[in-house]
Amino acid sequence: MRLYIMRHGDAIQYARTDAERPLSELGRRQAAGMVCHLQDEPPAQVIASPYVRAQQTCSIVCEGLGIDHFETVAGIIPDSDPLQVVKLLERYDSNSLLMVSHQPLVSTLIALLVDGSINGGYMMGTASIACLEFEMAGIGQARLQWLCHAT
Repeated sequence: MRLYIMRHGDAIQYARTDAERPLSELGRRQAAGMVCHLQDEPPAQVIASPYVRAQQTCSIVCEGLGIDHFETVAGIIPDSDPLQVVKLLERYDSNSLLMVSHQPLVSTLIALLVDGSINGGYMMGTASIACLEFEMAGIGQARLQWLCHAT
C-alpha cells in the first residue's frame, strides 16, 4: 500500500475554536501547489480530519486531482493516538490512500510506521506530504519513499 500523509496548509491564528481555524491565503496556495506531487500516482481513497483547515486542504487537493469524494475521519485530529491511527489504517484496502491531518499526529505517525517509535519524528511543515509504502499497516513496517515540503 502507498500512504500519503499530508499536513494541512497554513491556517489563520485565531478562531472561536481550534477546530474552526480556516486556511489562510498562503495555506490555499500551499495546498494547490502540492497537487503536482500526487498527480503521477494519485490516491485511490482520501481521508481528512474534520477540522476546517484539513477539510479545506483536502478539498483543494481533491479538486486539483479530479477526485470528487473524500471521507471525514474523526480519529485523525491533532492529538489522536498514533497507535489507534495505525489500527484505523488497516481498514482501508485500496492500493493508495491520502490522509490529510495535523501536527503532532502526522510526524509521530510517520515515525511509528517507519522507525517503530514515536520518539523523534519527521519535520512536517504546513502542506508537507510524506509518501510511505508498506505491505500491511504496522509499527516499523513502512518505507519512507519521499517527503516534500510546500514552498
